Amino acid sequence: MKFIYSMAILSTLLLLNSCVDTPSETKVVKEKVTDTEIKRVTFEDKAKIDKIELIITKGHLPEMKKFASKDMLKGFDAVMNEFDPQYNKQYKRNVISISGNFILDAPIYEIQTEFVEKIIQTKKLSQYSYNPMGALTSSVLMLGTIEAWCLIEWMSNALPGEQKNIYLKDCKEFYFGNKKNRTETYEREKAVTDTGETEKIEKKIEKGKVKISVNNDIIAVYHIKKFNDFIYLSDFINDLPGTHRLQSTRSVRLKIEVEVVHNNIKKMRYTYILLPKDVIDYEMEMKSLYPNH
Repeated sequence: MKFIYSMAILSTLLLLNSCVDTPSETKVVKEKVTDTEIKRVTFEDKAKIDKIELIITKGHLPEMKKFASKDMLKGFDAVMNEFDPQYNKQYKRNVISISGNFILDAPIYEIQTEFVEKIIQTKKLSQYSYNPMGALTSSVLMLGTIEAWCLIEWMSNALPGEQKNIYLKDCKEFYFGNKKNRTETYEREKAVTDTGETEKIEKKIEKGKVKISVNNDIIAVYHIKKFNDFIYLSDFINDLPGTHRLQSTRSVRLKIEVEVVHNNIKKMRYTYILLPKDVIDYEMEMKSLYPNH
């Protein structure tokens, strides 16, 4: 009796082991190209600098305190206004604003794209291929009744009318596994061709190195200058020719040189502006009256 009980437990464990879920294998069984498309694309990252547009704007700020206002009025202003009770004058800040653009030659490429349909098959292994001992054990324990029932259901399909299959689907999966197919579509680049054509692209310059000089003498350097930020004439007014004691002021031609970088390539551009004598005189007087500003 004890032996029979032990065999029953062992048989049950073997039967449970035979019913574990089997692993699946997934693979692409077929691919076909359903469509192709050719697009013209401009590659900005491969663009070369054609030229640099540099724009220098002369203006003034209506407030005395440096950095107090970002609303620049166009044109230098050297007119004394009655405002300050101590000096009877109002200090307007004369400034220069720099802006610019890269004019780029960007190559145009043709990209051929394929639309590919692939059939993906997921195959679930049968119990007999994955766990033959467990499957055989369960068949022996059930005295072949599972196989017999499934065989009867399979043969009944030959009879006229719709037959009800209870275990046939599970039997097929148990002995033969099953296969399921699904379809997916994806894109892939087939070819990239340089057309030899280019497109002009305008790109705003954000920052650069700025040098200001007079008669080849550098009077101010801004190593990392954000464009559209102001350059104050008061920063270098004392270094201009004619601004020292016993000298007469005169109009000065400023050279403004900008060094910018695009795709790790440095380019330089410069231009000139005229700094009128009356503006220099104004800045010199305001500098003496407001030395801390």
